[in-house]
Amino acid sequence: MRFTPLVTLLAAAIAISFWLPWLALPTGQGFTPNDLLGQMTGAEGKDGYSLLLSFLATFALAGFLALVALFGLAPRVLALLTGAAPLGVIGYVANGAMTKAQTYGLPLPTTGDWQAILKAVQPYIEPGLYVYVGAAAVLVVLSLIDPGSRRG
Repeated sequence: MRFTPLVTLLAAAIAISFWLPWLALPTGQGFTPNDLLGQMTGAEGKDGYSLLLSFLATFALAGFLALVALFGLAPRVLALLTGAAPLGVIGYVANGAMTKAQTYGLPLPTTGDWQAILKAVQPYIEPGLYVYVGAAAVLVVLSLIDPGSRRG
């Protein structure tokens, strides 16, 4: 990939977001993905456990890509997977969270209007989530538009 240095930084950003704050709940409690490691036994059934493992695997995959890209090896497929996996997990969680939002006291609109929903949750979002989603989105775009390796 021609964008290997940028891919390295983006993958590292996704991996580092594991320790950054993601949400500030109305109860005053914060959330980082690192907090989930202690709660793995409390995952809701088989689906909750699988989703939690998938979510945590996105950080491991990003760390692996960052390490591999440091050596100049950044396959487009791996970069695409590393970017698409977080977006897929976040999309799945966001879709399922609509039904559980009232549990946390979030006053979300019930119309399905994503702009209104994003506006409602914006005060609770911390930098880690922006880094995770933003780096993943840019990584997907770079892996799709990359012209390939330099020749000659």
